[in-house]
Amino acid sequence: MKFRSLLATAVLPLLMPAPASADLVEYEFFKTPEWMIVEQFVNNSFDSCAARRLQYEGSQRFSIGRTITGSDFVLIEGIEAYVDTNDQNTSGKVFINGKTGYDFANQPVRDHTAVPGTKFATMYLSDGFIDNLSSANFVTVQFPKGTTKHGLKGSKNVISRLNACMESALNREMGPVVPLLAAPSGWTAGNSDQGQGGRYIVTELPPLAGAAFGQKLFFAYAENGQGRIDIRIRDSAQAAARRIDPGSTSARRIAASVSLNNQPAFTSMITYEGTAIDVLDVAPVDVAKLSLAGPLTIQSLEANAKDRVDISFSADAAMGAASMQGTAASGALTLQSLAGKYWVRGRNPDGKPYTGSAETVMENGTLRINWTWRNQKTDTGQANLVADLLTTVVTGLNDPVLFKIGKDGVWRGTWNKGQGLEWFVPQR
Repeated sequence: MKFRSLLATAVLPLLMPAPASADLVEYEFFKTPEWMIVEQFVNNSFDSCAARRLQYEGSQRFSIGRTITGSDFVLIEGIEAYVDTNDQNTSGKVFINGKTGYDFANQPVRDHTAVPGTKFATMYLSDGFIDNLSSANFVTVQFPKGTTKHGLKGSKNVISRLNACMESALNREMGPVVPLLAAPSGWTAGNSDQGQGGRYIVTELPPLAGAAFGQKLFFAYAENGQGRIDIRIRDSAQAAARRIDPGSTSARRIAASVSLNNQPAFTSMITYEGTAIDVLDVAPVDVAKLSLAGPLTIQSLEANAKDRVDISFSADAAMGAASMQGTAASGALTLQSLAGKYWVRGRNPDGKPYTGSAETVMENGTLRINWTWRNQKTDTGQANLVADLLTTVVTGLNDPVLFKIGKDGVWRGTWNKGQGLEWFVPQR
């Protein structure tokens, strides 16, 4: 297996302008002596595939690409001689072999962050524009102050690979992108380490005389991705980001009761390793019972066991329970959580790609899916969910469309007995 290289972020502005707050990452997909194709992800969500000419033509460099929205684009660096100094937008035409013209209007003119004094613009064009370049010799772009010309040497193979790049990127499951939890007074919010579940909030507890943890003790609530909440007790706030590995040879798993103010709150399985404790899979209704200050006790339920932890639960700590209400349930995959708007990419059984959008809504306990295609035709269907598999009956199709819902929110599906492919990408 050949691993694709992760490109340095310093080169990213050459292809796709992203918001200042966006985390844009490229993965190399394919390279020839003239071109390099990359998959582009913004904030961990797939955005586009782009092909960049490796050599400059004079002071300019030419790139082409396709986006998840269905639009193709042309990007040209070094256009400062073709626009006015104070222009914030530009309009014009893109011609293939000097004949077929594609209009663009009000496209932003941007300053190149990596090359001071250089300007560039991205011209978004209709879906399918790039397919017309496979047999073309050159492209000209008409700007307000002149026209640039760009050869397409070696582009035929590159253009045929852009759709393969789209499929590769859509099949790359990235981690979920979720906002931090709202942390109440005295708490700090964070995202759990990769592969360790969802978000968490953590607070420092008052020191307890004689406690085995030493001078500091930290208490955290963490989403576990199953609609329940883990409670983590650690000797540092940073350690709250990671769940104890139950497979570790030094970890132990037992049943225990949790009491507050000497009143039983709930029972659960716990895992502990050294001074770290995880109370596992606590229901939100049980978390709500920890909304009072006072002594908190975790006691082993095993016969003759003396394992016990006493915690001084402060008023600030008690505020965390209310903050978690309604958040853990959102981590569970439900039909309601799949309602929304999506970009759609697919491949027909004959190998031809297609694009569109979809909106999903809840109706009478099922999820209705309404597709709108680039040619303005529509389809509709109804879906039911079992675990992470969505079975969709579509009007006019003999067989259902089967989607597997990824942790990144992308639906990856097949239809026509596996001969067709389809992806739903959330519109973020």
